[in-house]
Amino acid sequence: MSGETWRVAPEEPFLQALFKRELGISDITARLLVNRGVWSLREAAEFLTGEVAALPSPLFLKDIDKAVARIVQAVERHERILVYGDYDADGVTATALLFLTLEKLGVRPACHLPSREEGYGLKSAMLRQAREEGVGLLITVDCGINACEEAALCREFGIDLIVTDHHQPGPQLPEAVAVVNPKQADCPYPYKDLAGVGVAYKLATALLAGTGSDVTDLLDLVAIGTVADVVPLTGENRVLVRAGLERINVAPRPGVGALLQSAGAERTVTGRSISMFLAPRINAAGRVGNPHAALELLLSGEDDAAEKAAQLVSLNQERQRLEALMLAEALAMLDGQPAELEKKVIVMAGEGWLPGLTGLVANRLLDRYKRPVFVVALNGEKGRGSGRGTPGFDVYKALRHAAPFLLEYGGHTGAGGFSIDRDAVMGLKGALEDYALRDEPPEPTSFEFDADVGLADISPELVTELDLLEPHGCGNPAPRLVSYGLEVEDARPVGQNGNHLKLRLRQGGFRIDAIGFGLAGDGPPPRVLDVAFRPIINEMTGRVELKIDDFRVPVRDRSAGMERAGSWKRLLKKNLFYINQLTDLYLPEEITIKQKDKPAQGSAREMLVDLREHPDRWAVLRRIILKKSAAVVVSTPAVAFEVASRVRLAFPEKAHRVAVFHSGVLEERRTLGELAAAGEVDVLVTTPALAGRFAEEKDVVVFDLMHTWQQWEWLGSCGGRSLTLLYGRRDREAARQRLYALAPPRRVLLGFYQYLQRHAGHKRTTVLLPEAIGVLRSCGVPGAGRKAVENVLRVLSELEILEYTPVAGGFNVRVQAAKEKRFLPSAPTFRQQYAFKREMLSCQQHFLTTPAEVLKDYFRCGIISRGGTDGTL
Repeated sequence: MSGETWRVAPEEPFLQALFKRELGISDITARLLVNRGVWSLREAAEFLTGEVAALPSPLFLKDIDKAVARIVQAVERHERILVYGDYDADGVTATALLFLTLEKLGVRPACHLPSREEGYGLKSAMLRQAREEGVGLLITVDCGINACEEAALCREFGIDLIVTDHHQPGPQLPEAVAVVNPKQADCPYPYKDLAGVGVAYKLATALLAGTGSDVTDLLDLVAIGTVADVVPLTGENRVLVRAGLERINVAPRPGVGALLQSAGAERTVTGRSISMFLAPRINAAGRVGNPHAALELLLSGEDDAAEKAAQLVSLNQERQRLEALMLAEALAMLDGQPAELEKKVIVMAGEGWLPGLTGLVANRLLDRYKRPVFVVALNGEKGRGSGRGTPGFDVYKALRHAAPFLLEYGGHTGAGGFSIDRDAVMGLKGALEDYALRDEPPEPTSFEFDADVGLADISPELVTELDLLEPHGCGNPAPRLVSYGLEVEDARPVGQNGNHLKLRLRQGGFRIDAIGFGLAGDGPPPRVLDVAFRPIINEMTGRVELKIDDFRVPVRDRSAGMERAGSWKRLLKKNLFYINQLTDLYLPEEITIKQKDKPAQGSAREMLVDLREHPDRWAVLRRIILKKSAAVVVSTPAVAFEVASRVRLAFPEKAHRVAVFHSGVLEERRTLGELAAAGEVDVLVTTPALAGRFAEEKDVVVFDLMHTWQQWEWLGSCGGRSLTLLYGRRDREAARQRLYALAPPRRVLLGFYQYLQRHAGHKRTTVLLPEAIGVLRSCGVPGAGRKAVENVLRVLSELEILEYTPVAGGFNVRVQAAKEKRFLPSAPTFRQQYAFKREMLSCQQHFLTTPAEVLKDYFRCGIISRGGTDGTL
């Protein structure tokens, strides 16, 4: 049993209620989404059902247009092209992907993957060889972002260079035809955590656009490289990996299928399959052999795939043997140097160690000692090493701090690599320890859980819902739940060695079986337990059971958090009540602007701060809130809940001082005023339903595009010391997509009607809400929710081609035969929706594009300030 502290992640009731209502999911699944940094309904829908087709265009990547133009030119001129990759799984898959892409364009490029001895990144010796071989264009994948000297050498040799990479750029970029890396400070691409193979895929997508060539057949390579490189499985990475896994399971390429079979992988390939079976064997080629063996496997056909897979399996077995020897030697060294274990950072250097195994051994030592580890393989006068960090310890920044002692380095937050002179190892130790003491990482939280649940909440439906959170990995861990005070009705050891624990647990009237692998211990467990687990379906019985991670004797006091005052409790309850009503949360509210609310003629705010289209408006908002209290104005209640929740999560110490106001809490306006007057409100997130005027000393932030001219008119009269415009085109697009769900076009209405005809014919039947939402999404409405289904049914009902009534969990529907041809404008709901959509898009376009000098007069502001691009004001 664990003696560590257990902690359950705090709830965020607004977002959980919003996700539960709009997506038709359980409160537990909604809570897990929030815990994974999903803070808006759009992000939640993308997390659960995101499609590759909806991903951002690759043209948002800085320089990608230049890269495409130069590659197309090289293809047309029949120039010799060299793809220069890396020796790990990310670099190998990226190289294979770009090779296959150029083959689709009619070119067979040369490929180079450096050995571990040769070292990471571009090398002058290889560039000289490329010149001799007549290479005219060199394209890097998964490397090159800091290769400034090598880029200069390429220019000297007459070789054009295109860099594609995902590692952190240094203070200077290489001079190249194009540098494609979303982590560049001025790159507008919205997702920054792509793996090297992900960046290569975006280049492939741009290259093959309009050619008729299929790019989705490369997604399996993207999935393998992304999971293997342990980048966050969030956002775009999650969509790409999920699509890649689907492709592997349906039609694996010969080399991948052969490697899975020879490694004894599970029948259904998951992210875990890549981590356990594919990535180690692909990486083994670069660690103890030649990385080209892995590239050849990925490019192999049916005839030689099995042979090449067997070669990688053999290399991986050799890697395991050498790794065990190297780890044993490192542990023996630490046993003989106990003072090293008292330091914040462990730095080990060994003679004759394999450079390809330093990262693996660093990982093993990190797991054992729970602190950052750097391992150096010394060979002659030089050494190559790898670092691995704990949460809060940035490996790349640590290496940058130790740069005076390094020959070269690179990496990211969690891992990095470097080369070093033998004589500089002691200096490296001192520099890393100095960095750790300056920026001491927080103690890792042991056993942090997503939610505490009762056995009554666990069902097959919940397990099915939790499967939607796959694939799991970095940034998206498998769900971890906890249940308190479970009675043990039966406990017995099972398994060949009796080291697993089989339990029968009870809570109230609910019973469930559980299995704890490796948890049998020396004796029976206590009769009452707190249990950490994940619910699963037992493949043998088909019933739900618990897969136990840990258990402990119950603790008495589990209370946490701050008690709210009575007024705050009433506001919270009223907001949650409002979310759960049928009122549409995404449409603007009716507001009344009274003459007395308008400022006196001639009065003006001190300043209009124009930060429209700011690249990181959340950073700006955080700075504003840190400096002062703020009124944050948004267009609708749903956006208010999302913004308020994100502010609460960003400032947990102020969570109980963030107030939300909208038309559903008009009766609480006086209570809110009293709390504000007492200094209890630090951040007010409000829709224009507040009406009235803010105090003259209040700074007002317009965080979201308003929907109607009436809302903009209120903004012009809402008072406050300053007005910061912090919205952008992304808000207009979000509003447009939401309106697309609330006011679907003809083809969506027709598709849904045809589904009902197939499903029910002319008989009355019940259509469950989740199923109806799924149909709308399949018709091309990714943001569909309950309101979208209701609107479609209402329009079809007004056209007199169906009847419907709401029932528990869905709608009772009967399709009617149309007596005559129907026209959509004859449905009042459709007419109203269309008119509103036209008004909204018109006024939003006006306030997006009108110059600040003109808006100054509209908003009755004085000085105009455009603010700083870094979010300063």
